[in-house]
Amino acid sequence: MRRGQRYLLLRISGFSGSPEETEKALRAEMEKVLGTASLGRTGYVFVREREEGRMKGALGRGESIIKGSIGGVSAIRAAITLLSSLNEKRAKCEVLKTSGTIKGLLSN
Repeated sequence: MRRGQRYLLLRISGFSGSPEETEKALRAEMEKVLGTASLGRTGYVFVREREEGRMKGALGRGESIIKGSIGGVSAIRAAITLLSSLNEKRAKCEVLKTSGTIKGLLSN
């Protein structure tokens, strides 16, 4: 049986790094907040981030997309709200929009 999923559009302020660095830092901080087992139950997956010089979809500067199971979205949102730093640097992370598809997430 296929599990439902939701995509979340994030804006990360105060942190600059490659998509790989952002992915690792976000996962590490979310593991601190939720714990490894709980993070696994949420179905968290880092989907993509806007890269400098190359527009990927309609993502703006500092925006990323993550994916989670329908039941885990509230835990992911809570963990993102509690984040105050990434890689020991002060950062702010907020959820801008939630959708069942990437296309719906990026449409205005």
